[in-house]
Amino acid sequence: MAITPTAPAQQTTSDLVLYRPREAAAQLGIAPTTLRHWSTQFAALLSSSARKAGGGSVAAHRRYTTGDVRLLARAKRLLADGLTYAEVQRRLREEPDETAVNSADEGTVGPLSGLGQLRERLPQLPRQQYRLAQALLKTPEMIMFGSVRELALALHVNNATIIRFAQSLGYSGYQALQTAVRQTYLPRAGLQAPRDSAARSNPNSAVMTTLAQHTANLTLAEQHLHDADLDQISDLLIAARRVLVCASGTPIVPATLLVRLLRHVGLRGELVPPSGVDRAIALYDVGPDDVVVGMGFWLTFKGVVEALALGRRLGAHTLAITGSPTSPLADVADFLLIAPAQGAAISFSAVATVAVVEALVAHIAGQRPQRTAEIEQTLHDLYLQEEILAPLLTSDREQYK
Repeated sequence: MAITPTAPAQQTTSDLVLYRPREAAAQLGIAPTTLRHWSTQFAALLSSSARKAGGGSVAAHRRYTTGDVRLLARAKRLLADGLTYAEVQRRLREEPDETAVNSADEGTVGPLSGLGQLRERLPQLPRQQYRLAQALLKTPEMIMFGSVRELALALHVNNATIIRFAQSLGYSGYQALQTAVRQTYLPRAGLQAPRDSAARSNPNSAVMTTLAQHTANLTLAEQHLHDADLDQISDLLIAARRVLVCASGTPIVPATLLVRLLRHVGLRGELVPPSGVDRAIALYDVGPDDVVVGMGFWLTFKGVVEALALGRRLGAHTLAITGSPTSPLADVADFLLIAPAQGAAISFSAVATVAVVEALVAHIAGQRPQRTAEIEQTLHDLYLQEEILAPLLTSDREQYK
């Protein structure tokens, strides 16, 4: 359906803030590929800077105003309600955006609408504050979930510098900045605000909040999977000579699961060390016929990013499975799958990552059902031949007592 061009909305102060495509995607909680698609679908409703036509370097120079982000956020909600693209286009044209009026009065949208100005100030910032600004712009998860001490250790700055940095942005201290970052990014990613710590101190409350968080993470993961191109990702993995999976820390658990499940659908998966000589040996001969997969939660470890970057440099295809669209892994990935990893009683969760891994392999299994069935039968027969299954009958289990 063709869209009738409309007159551009009157610019507000906040509309002068321009976001790069990756930043706009992060604010919306969607993959960059989805943002590109939506920018085409709703082109006539966006600012001129967001609807630059073309591919390659031209598309990369798109810039989104706060008004563009507001409009696409409304589009996201309407699409989630089941409306078609044509219906969403009509609603966006006909129904006013009340938040635009509020922002014109206030000159700001959300607690962190001034990120564009912060980027402009980067060259003038002292070295340590520059590191903090980069963390805020590129990996806000560090500030959302990290304590002052953890942030200081990670960025090699002292606690006082962090507090001064928060105050330079207009906040009373680090806790106020952290609250603002959470208020900005969590809702836009479809996640819930962190629970009160007192509620988590009770074991029963901790269990209930953890299960509720799992549900929220899975719901958002499902939405992201609908936006992802699973057909193309699956085809890439099926055609690959090798699928090399790299992770560090707890993400090694779903990474190992992915390697195992790939074997169940007839693909060759290998676990790659995240650093050092072993990583170099594992990746030195990768090329266009291989896929390198990097996995992380909301914190991303440097070695995994370096592994993905090395794979891309050597010509391999790259896939990131990560808890956040703002993860550094997104910068070196050809394809991105989002698996929200927000925790409750503890700071992270692996449940959505495991679900995304299983969904991806299930998609592959659905493309080659006969081969998958043959492998499952062969494995079961081998288990019986090798007598490695525990007995099912009660009488046969007496030997273990």
